[in-house]
Amino acid sequence: MLEAIMRSRLIFAFPICFGLVFQAQTLLAGTPVERVPVSPKAVLPPIVTPEDNPWRLSAGLMWRQMDGLSIHQNIETDSGRFFADLSSDLEGWGPFVMLESPALFRRGPSALHLSLMYSWAGMNDVTLRREFPGRTVWQDFSLNLHTLSMGPRWVFEVPRVRFSTGAGLALNWARWEAVTRMTSIPPGNILTTATRGNAEPLPGFYWDVAAQVRLTPRWSLLVMGRYDWANSFQTQHQFFNSAVNFRSSINGWSVLTGLTFRF
Repeated sequence: MLEAIMRSRLIFAFPICFGLVFQAQTLLAGTPVERVPVSPKAVLPPIVTPEDNPWRLSAGLMWRQMDGLSIHQNIETDSGRFFADLSSDLEGWGPFVMLESPALFRRGPSALHLSLMYSWAGMNDVTLRREFPGRTVWQDFSLNLHTLSMGPRWVFEVPRVRFSTGAGLALNWARWEAVTRMTSIPPGNILTTATRGNAEPLPGFYWDVAAQVRLTPRWSLLVMGRYDWANSFQTQHQFFNSAVNFRSSINGWSVLTGLTFRF
């Protein structure tokens, strides 16, 4: 009889348990399950392609103005000894080319690059004249300046404009010619002497600021201002008891404009 009672209780409890399980499944089935999005960037490290971190090649024209040429004259004449100082600006045009490396370090819109530049500027011929009692003295001076510079460049980019500034070492090669002509005593003949500098190296430093305006995905317009510090050079011309000293300083400003191609 006890066994019969136990069976009847099991038969009665089974539908109740089945109903509770079915109700729980129904409630859970109606509850939406949120999926946690998994970003590929959170799983894989970012890949930097050459398109995202390109080389840049710029070329164009440069106008360079230097501190200039100073001349000290110590001239002997029949009327005595006379001194005079003359000066003239040195300026001229020339081409430039600049190569900029991919970013060495990047943080947000700013990055650190390395730039290498070559430029050439031909200074206009300078002719100066001075009259002394019983003598006339002329000076002619010309200069070709080659400059190779290298240094780090800090860049800050916005959608259409790329701002940058750079500084570093510059090595200048100066090819120059200085000529002095002087009337003899008594007047009638012209005495002439000349010296030439054969690619004399002049080390220095530079600092520049630039802006590049994007024209297409690969081409940009470049505008740059630059200042150079460099060693000066000098020479002397001797005419018996007379002497003329030339001293040229190539410190000065440059303005550059051209196009930049990214590759």
